[in-house]
Amino acid sequence: MIRHVSLAVAAFAVVAGLLLSLGGADGGTAHAQQPLPPVEAPLPPVPDREVRMFQGANLVVCAGPTTDVAEGLNNILDDVLAVWSFEAPVQTWFLWAPALPAFAQGFDVLEGGRAYFVIVSAAGVWVFPAGRPLPEMPPLVFLTVSDQVFLPERGSYCWPSAEGPGICADTFFPPMVDTFSSLEGGPVDLHWDPPPPDSFTAQLLDPTGEPTSFSMSFENAGDGQWFPEAPAGDYILQVSGVWRSLPGEQSGDAQYFFGIRLDQDGGFPTVEVEAPILSVSSALALGGYVLTIEFGLPNGCHEFASIEFDASGETPVVTLLNTAPAPNADVACIEIFGMETRTIDMGALNPSTVIVNGTEYPV
Repeated sequence: MIRHVSLAVAAFAVVAGLLLSLGGADGGTAHAQQPLPPVEAPLPPVPDREVRMFQGANLVVCAGPTTDVAEGLNNILDDVLAVWSFEAPVQTWFLWAPALPAFAQGFDVLEGGRAYFVIVSAAGVWVFPAGRPLPEMPPLVFLTVSDQVFLPERGSYCWPSAEGPGICADTFFPPMVDTFSSLEGGPVDLHWDPPPPDSFTAQLLDPTGEPTSFSMSFENAGDGQWFPEAPAGDYILQVSGVWRSLPGEQSGDAQYFFGIRLDQDGGFPTVEVEAPILSVSSALALGGYVLTIEFGLPNGCHEFASIEFDASGETPVVTLLNTAPAPNADVACIEIFGMETRTIDMGALNPSTVIVNGTEYPV
């Protein structure tokens, strides 16, 4: 079952609880922020066993060994307001907070390779204590849309171990996905906990697990942004990652499944623009004259949209439009110029010139 949590709601609950426990000692107001906010300037990279923390809520996998919470938080302990852990078997969130007494803590151990919501009062870099170089399970992948976070169902995987033989686990296919969560509010961002895979692909399946014609793949490892290009409906998003350069020259692979619902026909936002015209000609065919227009598709995101023919005036007028990414669409397009042709049956009409997209052409 797919699970999601509002970061703003979770952060507000934590801060409110802490203020009650502390009696509002400083009288200040805490503001929760979304994890993974946009950064205006590039930040220097951090080592694999460190993770950058932003003020507010951060969804982070513990890349250190399994250890006491306070010890595992290491250098960021003084800035931590709360740590949330989700227990899937009981569908419950558990809280650890420095302000709570020991008997009230929801848990007392940070498990290596497990994901946590860590809420901090200041930005910084969490340095994990030395320990196991690999998580026990393949790293978590998750989706974010606006302030919503969506966690997957794990599928089959093979994963190595630094302490002995690795393990391969097979799950049923198609996956047992019984909840489809609506993806609203903008493009879908896909994020990996460390270590990210060397490559991954994503494909939309129908609710029975059959592949659809709507798919996406990424040539480079890392995070990705996706404008769903599919009709409205329920889908299973299958994400498959491959790790080829794990410590000890080991490799691994894993599958993940999200039950998603598209409430409207998807795709990146588009606008209609006039197509570049390459040639215009007229020829006599059976039944009358045929106007042939060759036009261009400036890149892989441009598609033919419509063509209109108006012969009511002295000179026929043709309007030929493409769809193109809207100015605010954050989408990468294959830079290949394409060409297509459209024809118009003009019947007995045999003009000497035709106006196409505002330019007059002899025919």
